Amino acid sequence: MRTIAIHTSKGGVGKTTLVINLAYELAKLNYRVLVVDLDDQANASLSLGVNEADKLDKASSFEEFKIILETFKERKELIDFLCDYELPSFDYQKYIRSSALNAELEDISTCSGIIDVLPGSYRTTDKAISNLLMPQTRLNTALQTPGIANNYDYVIIDTPPSSTDIAKGGLIAAQYLLIPTQLEYLSVYGINTPLDFMRLVRQQFANKRGMVLGIVPMMTQKRSRLNSMVRKLLEKRLEKEDNIPILPEIHRSDYISQASRVRQPISLFAQQKSPAENIAKEFIALTQKVLERIEFIEKDKKNA
Repeated sequence: MRTIAIHTSKGGVGKTTLVINLAYELAKLNYRVLVVDLDDQANASLSLGVNEADKLDKASSFEEFKIILETFKERKELIDFLCDYELPSFDYQKYIRSSALNAELEDISTCSGIIDVLPGSYRTTDKAISNLLMPQTRLNTALQTPGIANNYDYVIIDTPPSSTDIAKGGLIAAQYLLIPTQLEYLSVYGINTPLDFMRLVRQQFANKRGMVLGIVPMMTQKRSRLNSMVRKLLEKRLEKEDNIPILPEIHRSDYISQASRVRQPISLFAQQKSPAENIAKEFIALTQKVLERIEFIEKDKKNA
């Protein structure tokens, strides 16, 4: 089982879009994927169809909206998973939900991949685990629970754009890190914090955690002078790092926002909207590069 965190210290750069599409492309390649939603906005959980998105869309008043959110207190989700895993009666399957996208994956005759979700919500806060021992390492330990490693090939961790214990826990649990960024000055500056933290993680875990797969330029624009200038600055910044590449970029497209509104990964959306195929191909190319990068790192470690 491989664990990949998607993290940056700046919001609004397409982090959850990357999580959803990477998970779907991996599942299409017959991998069993678990998405762990650490963000209290829970957009990944909504997009993957496990947070009552349809009911929330239909709510006609604040009271209806509130009643739906109150039901999250009755279910087992991410925060309960972090609190309960030490209990003798702990069964990880009670905390995990099947993504609505699995119905689409089943329609692909050659596909045996799945996407499951360990959902989050507004309940995902540091306060909820503040009284527990070693809150920053709880996710890493909990994911070692017997059964999880046998059931999943990849765990994709959607982290909040913050330095909370919850966010740090996601980074510590990750063997690998992808950093999405826009090619804008403030966004590129936002890669410094995760790079610095992952350097500490690698030292603490003897390079068994915290390997950076690369930087993913998101929402780029063709023939943009600003994007070109910032990319050069990013390349210069990465010269100080150890072989961290800039991975295939994802261009800005209205089709991504349209797909997000109907809670579909872009490859699925492109089946009904053929002009979206070009953007879908970009996510496919990125996923392939991520797999190649993992293979390269693991082969390099084996030969070291």
